[in-house]
Formats: sequence, C-alpha cells, structure tokens
Amino acid sequence: MVIDLRITLASSRQPWRLVAFNSRREHVVEFLTNDSTLEPGVVAFLYSRRWEEEKCFGTWKNDFTQAKAWGKSCVAIESQVRLAIIIPGMLIAIMLHTTMGQHGIADEKTPKKQDKRQTVPADAPDDTDRPGWTVPLFRYTSI
Repeated sequence: MVIDLRITLASSRQPWRLVAFNSRREHVVEFLTNDSTLEPGVVAFLYSRRWEEEKCFGTWKNDFTQAKAWGKSCVAIESQVRLAIIIPGMLIAIMLHTTMGQHGIADEKTPKKQDKRQTVPADAPDDTDRPGWTVPLFRYTSI
C-alpha cells in the first residue's frame, strides 16, 4: 500500500477514501471508494475483479447488440448468445482432437502446466498486479 487517505470531493458531501496500491509489477494504481472498513488490498482485489467482469460484459454488449443480431426477437438474440458461448469451445475441441489425433499427438503442455501450478507454494508470487493474498484463489481455480 502506498496511500490510504480520507478525502472530500467537490461533487459529493459524503466522505471518500483514496487508496493508492503499489502492485507487484511496481505500478501505482489508485482506487476511490466510500467503504472505509475494507483493507486496502481487498479494495484493490475487488476493483481488479470488477474490471475483469466489466471487460467481459463490454465485449458481450458490443458484439451482441440488436443491430448485429441475426434476428430482432428475444428468442433469436438468446439463441445467438447461447451459440456464441457453446460453439467456440466445441470447434476448438474438435479441431484439436482431429488435428492432434491424426498425427498421434497428445496435449502434454496443459496437464504439465496444471500440475506445475498445483505444486507451487500457495504464497509464491504469480507475476500479476493482483494482491498477494489472492494468488491461491486464482492459482487453484484457473485452468
């Protein structure tokens, strides 16, 4: 943590909190919150998770607008969204199975990567900007 200040904004009567957090990549990231009970690392973690979700929703919002949909009804848009979720995974699985299976190749990298991730000590850094205490959460829940 670099800074944890109570501030007042010209546009608000409510007290605010400015948290500047020094990431593990040595970037200073500032967060503005009105919750004074959370630890600075928790504030940074929640904002990073929120940002990841916002990017995901932004992609969906931009890629699946009604103007780009195959049909205008709710059913048509819902069907397109369901297909967009299911089809890429299926195509990748089929392509990998077909391509690799024809040549007798097996995926060795993914299982090795997963095994390596599982054997790393829980408190070892993961070279991201996330707070250190979140590393086990991401390490053991990610593929």
